[in-house]
Amino acid sequence: MRPINFPIASLNVQEFLLLFFYFFTISFFFGVPFCHTFFSAFSLSFILVTTAQVGQKIEIRPGLVSKETEGGRLTCRPIISCIVSLFAEQNDLAYAVPGGLIGVGTKIDPQLCRADRLVGHVLGEVGTLPHIYIELEISFFLLRRLLGVRTEGDKKKTKVQKLSKGEVLMVNIGSLSSGGHVIAVKGDLTKIALNSPVCTEIGEKIALSRRVERHWRLIGWGKILRGVTIQPVQ
Repeated sequence: MRPINFPIASLNVQEFLLLFFYFFTISFFFGVPFCHTFFSAFSLSFILVTTAQVGQKIEIRPGLVSKETEGGRLTCRPIISCIVSLFAEQNDLAYAVPGGLIGVGTKIDPQLCRADRLVGHVLGEVGTLPHIYIELEISFFLLRRLLGVRTEGDKKKTKVQKLSKGEVLMVNIGSLSSGGHVIAVKGDLTKIALNSPVCTEIGEKIALSRRVERHWRLIGWGKILRGVTIQPVQ
């Protein structure tokens, strides 16, 4: 997802609050003992489109991911809530605009956001978020050599090998890190089945990593061309 440059000064309030996207970087629960009101708080990376305001109804995708007992098909149920607070550093905000990390307080069940469980999910206004994908077809470019790997004598060990069908890769999309295996490779195109569904857009840039000597090493990057989507359950 790429930032969209809007002429903010020329927008009225209603237009200014239409759309916004977040990528989760940290999710955590903050509660006060013996208090009947609990809030789930998130530390988010950045707003990609326009702004968000307190009281706005929001949707989080992919949301609750589960696997059906019969057939093993994945289902995604987006989380619907509303914004009860916004803050940046020590400042409480009435609304937030693109730039910097933004903390968002919601009324989501604390169990859903403990220990970074929502990292990689996308937050936005209800009905405006992109599709959820479980398979991606990408055009990719591989590095010539591995980065950060030392070898003595044999430099061939640092050479990045071609992708092969069936191998396991680490795919980074925004703040999401998901395992995936290569289904097919043809030239500079490949199809990857993800272990975890991801909410993203066509044209989004991704990073590819391979397991080398017990470490994940960056081997290249790619661009999403198309994919297999999951229809969210309401």
